[in-house]
Amino acid sequence: MTMITARERLLEAAVEAFAEKGFTATTTRDIAFRAGMSPAAVYVHHSTKESLLFTVSVEGHQAALDVLRSASELPGDDGQVERLRHMVHEFSTWHAVNRRVGRIVQYEFDALTPEHRAEIADYRRSIERIMKDVLTAGVADGSLAV
Repeated sequence: MTMITARERLLEAAVEAFAEKGFTATTTRDIAFRAGMSPAAVYVHHSTKESLLFTVSVEGHQAALDVLRSASELPGDDGQVERLRHMVHEFSTWHAVNRRVGRIVQYEFDALTPEHRAEIADYRRSIERIMKDVLTAGVADGSLAV
């Protein structure tokens, strides 16, 4: 049996609360209650509610980026069209399975501090770059047309 850490319980509770109520309407008390912790315990792991949102956003973007990177490394010589199809399928599947996290990181982006938005924007550019690379390769080999 796998033990869930206090940090993991806290992040899952934050995801549930942010997805249900939105970042602004969620209180640290809401998150603590869902995690089975005291409100003070939240601050042991995160100094602010925004810090929790940032952690959810970083972990969500890292996971989505990992899925896309892995999908882009299709073995063999299946061509760019198949590679692109596989990437879109895997990325879409990740979003379907992780829809709460996906929705939070999209809709609550503006609730992040400017510094945190800049870091998340870097993840988004990395995701975009992977997609552009396969599209560019497909145009170059003639399998895709603009």
